[in-house]
Amino acid sequence: LDGGNYLLGPGNVIEGNFYPVEIKAGLLPGTVLPTSGNVNDYVLSINETLTPRGKLVWADLALPYVVDGNPLNGTAAQLSIAPGTVVRFKPDAGWSFLGGQRLVAEGLPAAPITFEAFAPGQPWRGISFNSNRNMPRLEQCVVRGSRAGIVASDTPNVFLQDSLLEDNVTAAEGVVFGWLRVRKTRFFNNGVGVFTDHYPVSHGTADLFGRTNPNWFQGNDLAVQITNSSSTIPAQLNYWGSPTGPRHPQNPTGLGDPIETGGSALQIFPFRTTPPNF
Repeated sequence: LDGGNYLLGPGNVIEGNFYPVEIKAGLLPGTVLPTSGNVNDYVLSINETLTPRGKLVWADLALPYVVDGNPLNGTAAQLSIAPGTVVRFKPDAGWSFLGGQRLVAEGLPAAPITFEAFAPGQPWRGISFNSNRNMPRLEQCVVRGSRAGIVASDTPNVFLQDSLLEDNVTAAEGVVFGWLRVRKTRFFNNGVGVFTDHYPVSHGTADLFGRTNPNWFQGNDLAVQITNSSSTIPAQLNYWGSPTGPRHPQNPTGLGDPIETGGSALQIFPFRTTPPNF
């Protein structure tokens, strides 16, 4: 299926195929696909193209979507992913939303949107926003098993809210004049939770201020890694995996996740001494 949104009703028989369906398109709510009877029981998305003014919909189905091939491309379009949808990425597959392209990924507490690796232990590329003017927002999402989960690159505001980023090489990045804003989000068991690369190379930044919506860092090799910063990143009132706070020269008795700032300024005081009640 190509080039639009499709509804597959309940009266179809789809069996004995390599895939039940391959898409460069959207699948609407109400679509019915068999959960067994084909060689690969998932929806294959390959070389997805976002056409100008196109608005694709990925409904929550009984099957996962599996992304293979090149990242999303096109000039201006929108992909809306329904709460509860599971999207898995083949190794080195990923998405890049450029310019006016828009991702709508707002799950629900009981039905988060999951982005994860197709094969455990084989990282996918991640989801990046490049020179994107849409102020992307991901809410109630799970991002796991990626090389670089969510990337803000030359994008003024990528907002993560109420999400879980776990088991990624790097969970979230603010680079090349990108600004990452994070609230009420858990960073668990990543190589690096949040990475930013500042002056004189990249000028990326992040806002991790946890006053009313604290973040939770735990089990990460590095909770935050900042290189060459010329600005101060707010990260107060977050929980760092220990009542004693993060491990950092500013907090020599901290037993929580370590922070590496390379002499850059990161505001960690005061920090939470108990995990947030999500």
